[in-house]
Amino acid sequence: MYGNKKGENLMSTDLKFSLVTTIIVLGLIVAVGLTAALH
Repeated sequence: MYGNKKGENLMSTDLKFSLVTTIIVLGLIVAVGLTAALH
């Protein structure tokens, strides 16, 4: 039971990390796109 709970926590943390990484990457792409458009 404890091991399963630990696994769920790990999955949740991994999912959050993936989500944050995706948002950062999208933000960088948008920033580069806007910079290119302005110049």
